Amino acid sequence: MVPDDPDQQVSQVIGMMRRYVEEDFNTPQIHRAVLEARLSGDPLYDTFRAVKQQMQFVQDETTVQSVQAETQLPVVEALIRPRDMAVLSHKRGDCDDFCTYGAALLTAQQVPVSFVTVAADPGMPDVWSHVYLVAYPESGPYRGQRVPMDMSHGPYVGWETGRVFKRQEWPVMARLQLLSLGVMAYVAYLTWKLVRRSS
Repeated sequence: MVPDDPDQQVSQVIGMMRRYVEEDFNTPQIHRAVLEARLSGDPLYDTFRAVKQQMQFVQDETTVQSVQAETQLPVVEALIRPRDMAVLSHKRGDCDDFCTYGAALLTAQQVPVSFVTVAADPGMPDVWSHVYLVAYPESGPYRGQRVPMDMSHGPYVGWETGRVFKRQEWPVMARLQLLSLGVMAYVAYLTWKLVRRSS
């Protein structure tokens, strides 16, 4: 059930985006996409470049209309899971799809990220109109910085829309949770390596 309050709708969609990232970042599809994106060794630059090159921006209305035509169901918002986006040959979506895919790629590389919603339309200053990522890398050239990652509209890493009427950050995962998941993934990798070596 979709709430009537627009702020609650946004909160519900962000919650779904966060859940998709948490469930998908450690899948083989996302790990493969991360490996394919690596060029410079900087996860922010590599992820930004890969998502910008691989994805085509389409308005959500286009996706919603095609889903409604196929299913005959009322659809308000279309979200594509990151693991599904990773295997599509023609990656298309709107800003929330760019965000969930980029967030899964960065989370898989242990980079803490937040979704950022903004109201940037002067004609509707109280309405959330865009979402993008902000990364908080703990290593590399951007270590310790807040780094905007607007992969659907931004021309480069660090670009952020200037004039907004309201802005809110939504952390994707707590840093401690991200660290513990990274440790578990590393232990699983070492176990796999030991088993493989003993075979």
